[in-house]
Amino acid sequence: MQHRVYILLLILFSLVGCEEPFMPEIDVQGGFLVFEGQITDQDEVHVVKINRSVAFNEKSVFEPASGFTVFVEDENGQHHLFSEKRQGYYQSSAFKGLYNYRYRLLAISPEGKTYASDWEVLLQSAPVAKIRGTFYMNQWLERIEGQGYVEHNDPGLQLLVSGDFNAYTPFYRYEYQAIFQTTQTYPTVPFLTTYYIVRPFSSLSSGFVQVLNGNLYQNQKVEDYPLDFVTKALMTMKITIDSVEIDSTGNRIFETAYIHYAQHGAIFKVNQYSLSESAFKFWEAVYKQQEASGQLFDPVETQIFGNVKCISDSTEQVFGYFSASALTSKISHLFLTYDNKVVVTPVDSFPDISSTQASVQKFPFWVN
Repeated sequence: MQHRVYILLLILFSLVGCEEPFMPEIDVQGGFLVFEGQITDQDEVHVVKINRSVAFNEKSVFEPASGFTVFVEDENGQHHLFSEKRQGYYQSSAFKGLYNYRYRLLAISPEGKTYASDWEVLLQSAPVAKIRGTFYMNQWLERIEGQGYVEHNDPGLQLLVSGDFNAYTPFYRYEYQAIFQTTQTYPTVPFLTTYYIVRPFSSLSSGFVQVLNGNLYQNQKVEDYPLDFVTKALMTMKITIDSVEIDSTGNRIFETAYIHYAQHGAIFKVNQYSLSESAFKFWEAVYKQQEASGQLFDPVETQIFGNVKCISDSTEQVFGYFSASALTSKISHLFLTYDNKVVVTPVDSFPDISSTQASVQKFPFWVN
C-alpha cells in the first residue's frame, strides 16, 4: 500500500514540476476615433475635437488625433473650414448656423480616410422662461473599509429651469456657469477691511448636466425642471488672500477665527441647446452613463456610437456626435439664505471672469 502511495506522490510532484507559466496572447486592437463637435446659431467660433482611444493599460484614455482636414458642410454645399489650433483641436472662423438648415461634419484623415456625420437640422430653441433654486438635502452613501456604507447629508441648492416648448423642438440639453460672491472681513486697525471676492464655476467641465424631453409634459410646458445640485460647501468655500493673512516674512497676521466670512449667493447663467430627436437620444444615453452609480439596476449604455461614420471603411467603428443647436440662455442671481430660503434676482449680463478675483470695492456686477 505504501509503495502505491509513493508512486502516486511521485507522479503528482513530477506533474507540478513540469508546469510552465501560461501567458495568453491578446490581440491589441487599434484605437477608436472619437469625434466631438457642435455648431450653433451664435455668430462665433465653433470647435471640433478629434481624439483616439488608447489601450487600457496606457496612462491616459485618449490621445489627440492630429493632421485631419475638417470642415462643416450645409445642405447648399457651402463649407466652413476648421483649422487645427493644437493637437486634436480644430477651430472655425466665426459664423452662425441658420434655423432649419441641415449641417454635417466632414473630416479627412492624414491617411486619406473620410469620416462624415449624419445630417443634423438646426432647430430653433424655446426661450428659457426662468431659472430659480430651492434648498435641497442631498443624501448619498460612501463605502468605508471596515465600516461598510456611511450615509452623508449634504445641504445645498437645487438649480431649476422652466420653459414652454410648444411650437419649438421638445428636445434639449443644458449646461451652466456660475460666479460665486463672497466677502471676508479682517480685523485691521483702526477699521475693519472687507474684501469682495468672486470666483467662477462651470458645469462645462463635464460637458453638460441634464437633458429634457418636453413631450413628457402636458402641452410641453415644463415647470421647475431639476438641472443640478450645487453643494453649500462649494458656495461657502473660503479663499485665502495671502497679502492680507500673511506678511512679507511668511508669518500669519490674523488667526482664521478672527476673520468674518459670508457668502452672498451666485450669478447663474443657464444655457439651453436645442436638439434633434436623434441628438437627444445620444445625449440621454451619455447622461445615463455618467449618472450610473454602479448599483444593480442602474441604467448603463454599453456602447454609445453617435452619428459619425467612416465612409471609406464601413467596418471601422467610430464614436462621438456632431450636432447643430440653437442656444437660449437665462441669467439670475440665486442666494441661499441662512434659514434655507432662496432669493432670486434677475441679472442682465453674465460677468466675464475666468479666475478668482478680490477687491476692497464692490465689483460693478455685484448683486446685493
